[in-house]
Amino acid sequence: MTFYQLTKNLWEIIDVIADDLIATAAWQEGDATWTTAVKTAENARRVVQHIADGTYLSLIQCNAQRQAGATTKYAKGLLVVFSDGWNAGAHTPSGNIYVTFVPFECRNATGVNADLAAFAIPYSLFTGSGGFALVGIPPINATDDYQSNFIVIVERNTGKLYADGYTNFYILVDGNYLQTDFNTNNCGAALFGVNVRWYRYTHPFYIQSQGAGVGLDKAYSAFKSIGDGKAYFMKPVLHNEITNVYPWLQPEFWIAIDSTKANLADGDEIAMPAPATKKYMVTLKQSPDSATYIYYAIIETE
Repeated sequence: MTFYQLTKNLWEIIDVIADDLIATAAWQEGDATWTTAVKTAENARRVVQHIADGTYLSLIQCNAQRQAGATTKYAKGLLVVFSDGWNAGAHTPSGNIYVTFVPFECRNATGVNADLAAFAIPYSLFTGSGGFALVGIPPINATDDYQSNFIVIVERNTGKLYADGYTNFYILVDGNYLQTDFNTNNCGAALFGVNVRWYRYTHPFYIQSQGAGVGLDKAYSAFKSIGDGKAYFMKPVLHNEITNVYPWLQPEFWIAIDSTKANLADGDEIAMPAPATKKYMVTLKQSPDSATYIYYAIIETE
């Protein structure tokens, strides 16, 4: 497991994630033809396969703007793809395919200015055998007027509350700008035959939801006690239905921070009680074009 706080281009971050996952021996290269050598359009990409589950995780730098339906909103960002098969001849995902779009470099007009080939993003990243947790903030760009921060969690968690017949993976995506436009409209051309949209929560290959709290409960969000200075919280609960009455998992890679008490600061560490060694890093992030925070803490050490 590794925790980073650095500044890199998105395609470099994709390489770090893929290489770190493969190094854990729980994952393997999915297709050696998928590389980040070409950084135009959606050509910078990596795919890894989880050996035990047989599922494929594809990470693609979207360096060609995608339009949110017929709106005036355009964005570049990250595409996260899960599939239960791979077409070795066509070098593409196959079988059941779930796609979610993570727009962060956005503009209220066509012509997104940023070139993600050379667009260094300050980020925090945890990688381990179970997946990754990523938080990023795009650098200030005067032309692109709808820049969003972002959090992406991909976690394989075997601590299911019951056997549901589906994968042990889930995906969490959030940001502080533009979710409505990009989750209510198809964003540009289909990818591998699947419509592209922003989804907050995905349980491949079963459910995708977009609304806040739909399919997941943030339960008792973390805050710092005035009495003893400790953080108190309950882990979030993920559901297998949008009605939030089918809990199946409590994630380990992130916790929610209480936005009303807001007495935990960005960069604070939340350590689980001994003998546990797990720590979380608080990530209260704004973005260049929005003072709204995202209230999360991501795993730092297991």
